[in-house]
Amino acid sequence: KPMITSDVAAIKEIIDASGGGVTFRSNDVDQCCDRIVEMARSRELRTQMATRGREWVCQERDWAVLAEKALEELTATFSKARSSA
Repeated sequence: KPMITSDVAAIKEIIDASGGGVTFRSNDVDQCCDRIVEMARSRELRTQMATRGREWVCQERDWAVLAEKALEELTATFSKARSSA
């Protein structure tokens, strides 16, 4: 499902990176309503955003992917520590 969320930094970064939704200015009720109406009017837009968002999450936030990235970071950190010891 596509997301409609305020432009809080951490969430906005995910929406911008994934293309899986739209944001509105925090505390801007009119813009929030506009985003809801925009989504409600376009099944194609909702489908596209939902697909992009799901693909991004599977590629970037999957537990296996996150574990691999963490392992790479830890390995690099330990290698640096060993070489400077």
